[in-house]
Amino acid sequence: MKIAALRWDHHTDDRLVQRLVPFLSAERQERYARLSRRADRHLMVIAEVLARCQICRLTGRRNDEIAFIRNRFGKPYMAPGSSLFFNISRSGCWIVTAIDRCEVGIDIERIRPMKPEEARLLCTSREYRIASGLDADARARFLHWLWTAKQSYLKARGTGRYGPLDELEILPDGVHPWRLPSVWHARGYVFTRMEGLDAGYCVTACGVDSKIAPIEHWTLEQLLDRFQPYCSSMRRS
Repeated sequence: MKIAALRWDHHTDDRLVQRLVPFLSAERQERYARLSRRADRHLMVIAEVLARCQICRLTGRRNDEIAFIRNRFGKPYMAPGSSLFFNISRSGCWIVTAIDRCEVGIDIERIRPMKPEEARLLCTSREYRIASGLDADARARFLHWLWTAKQSYLKARGTGRYGPLDELEILPDGVHPWRLPSVWHARGYVFTRMEGLDAGYCVTACGVDSKIAPIEHWTLEQLLDRFQPYCSSMRRS
């Protein structure tokens, strides 16, 4: 599994992002036009182009040879016949993508205080008991680790946020919240807690294979440089 992370800056020049819009599908360009918030527009475009650029580099295809389809839950896939699977997640200023030869899911969330009613919707009874015994900071980190683990699993399965989280048990037996596992197996998948990206965020990847390359950090300038060779009409200014 290959994972890329890009940190978006709210000072990013709108013109840089607008130059990328023509390289999205017509459906995504229409979505871009409908979004009202500047940050949402930027993050949507950069996230998809980051995934497209990774796929181009791995397959040698041009951007216009890449087509995405979506299942009934909205999860994007490569067009039929491709051996690559990918997933995208974004939260706050971060965008992360995961690409593999088998089903894959990734989720990133900014850590914030979580209300008790939110925690109850997320946790099984065992998970809620564990969370209730922690101080506020440790509880927030534990709950967001659970959230990203469960979301990455549902995204790998292709159902996204449509699963009942409080019925989904993914914790390994005997887990200690102050010593969370970095890699563990559950429900036929391998979960990997990605550390070192940003202390204010939790990131978890889920897939069939436990082999994950170190996170590749990108800047927007690097994305533009690396994407350009796969787009004949793209020009840097």
